[in-house]
Amino acid sequence: MSENKVRTLPSELAESQMRDTRSTALKTASRIWLKAGDIMSRDVAAISPQSTVVSAVRIMSSNKISCLIVTDNEHLSGIVTETDILKKAVAGGNDFRKMIVEQIMSSPVRSIPCDLSVMETSKIMETENIRRLVVLEDERFVGIITQTDMVQALASYSISQEVSEIMTSDVAVITSSASVKEAAELMASKDISCLVAMEKDAVVGIFTERDLLKRVVAMKRNPAQTRLKKVMSSPVVTVSSDCSVLSANKLLERIGIRRLIVMDDETLCGVITQTDILKAIKARLQEEEEHYFRLMNESSNCIYTIDLQFNTTFVNPAFMKLLDMTSPDELINKPFLPKRFWNIPKEREGLFDRLKSTGMVVKELNLKTTNGRKLFVTLFSTCIKNFKGEICGYQGVLYDVTAQKELASLKEVQQQLHNCEDLLRGVLESTADGILVIDEKGRVSRMNKRFAQLWDIPEELIQQPDDERLLEHIGSRLKDPPAFLEMLQAPGLINEQSLDVLHLNKGKVLEIHSMPLIREGTGTAQIWSFRDITGQKKAQENLVCT
Repeated sequence: MSENKVRTLPSELAESQMRDTRSTALKTASRIWLKAGDIMSRDVAAISPQSTVVSAVRIMSSNKISCLIVTDNEHLSGIVTETDILKKAVAGGNDFRKMIVEQIMSSPVRSIPCDLSVMETSKIMETENIRRLVVLEDERFVGIITQTDMVQALASYSISQEVSEIMTSDVAVITSSASVKEAAELMASKDISCLVAMEKDAVVGIFTERDLLKRVVAMKRNPAQTRLKKVMSSPVVTVSSDCSVLSANKLLERIGIRRLIVMDDETLCGVITQTDILKAIKARLQEEEEHYFRLMNESSNCIYTIDLQFNTTFVNPAFMKLLDMTSPDELINKPFLPKRFWNIPKEREGLFDRLKSTGMVVKELNLKTTNGRKLFVTLFSTCIKNFKGEICGYQGVLYDVTAQKELASLKEVQQQLHNCEDLLRGVLESTADGILVIDEKGRVSRMNKRFAQLWDIPEELIQQPDDERLLEHIGSRLKDPPAFLEMLQAPGLINEQSLDVLHLNKGKVLEIHSMPLIREGTGTAQIWSFRDITGQKKAQENLVCT
């Protein structure tokens, strides 16, 4: 089968159970990583299982690729890599010139979902010691992701280390006069991808899997009869041990190779490979991720992230505590703030409509907790963008403003009461009658200025009220004090109305009227009004006399 492009292939032989190694920390952290589907190669070279190994190698060499997908009638059968050819076709002692792809391919294929983060993908590569993975979407093959793709994707993150900190110091070496077969057997036994070729104490070249494919297998050379010096890469590309990892990686990218020899003053110190760089990047980013996750978990702010369908992808403990919840499982992968948390459910849709149209929302929400506790929060939410600049989710914080809201409501009620008191005071002072209010316990609750004038109340009693002295003063102005004072303080009069006339010592005559103050159907006080009718009485008496 000639080389072709695989677009979507059924994956019956792909692993039936893709291992979901995504950690809780990475699932729920604030950072949105690139996904395998973002950086994978979609146009992948393919070959049939009946094709020769030599034809497979020639396709790989001419396209400068490290693997081929093996397909049979458009179905994914396996994968053949540089390592497969090294171990199974050359080091195994077989005559690779007579072998077919089916004999050396790896099957079933190790696969990952296209939405797996590059961090988790790199973890799989490191743990399982593999450099390429098949990517599936809805159980169908969609691409390949390699270690080179991973390094290029993650290299933009800062790496401050030097080469000496991450290089492989225990370097496998071989004399340049050794045969390719000997070199291949050594590489296979040590499970490594390269050997440093030496002549005495001098480094004269490097022999890699790619050299084996391009200069031996593709050219059908006999490994046992081919000397390493004829096919190795020479001269070698070197860096010093104090070179930065970032600079070393840029050199690898520029030249298009996967490893560098580390030398100081003509002395071999080690080898730095893409594998070493990927491990260093992953370790650094994993450390940062765990730090971010720890900060979010310890934060007193109520932090959340949601996806484009407005399903919750992360909440921290403070968020759960705010809603009186105990487990994130009650919220994760479920609609964000479902209707049961809203006092006015229809406001929920308006929130998401605005977030979708603007990408940012600051809004006060009227909510309730799982236990029904009233809750006022201010929501701050903004969009998250992927490496393409596309919105891929939203993140934000809830601030509990219930106390402030209730305090504001209390102040508003207090102000309303104050306004009512001012209004009542104004009404009392504007009337021509004297007003005295006695509560249900017989205590003086309020009196106006006109009452004080009618009864000649001393200023000191007005400024510093004293019920006993006030009643004593009122009694001193009456011709028959006991009867009126007893009536004034009688609790049985609450809820009753009365009309009477009082005669004071100095000839003043007052018409008195009492009525109950009703609150919520119950009498809470008795209001007494006093009107001076002395002039009317005298006029009536004069009229009678005439």
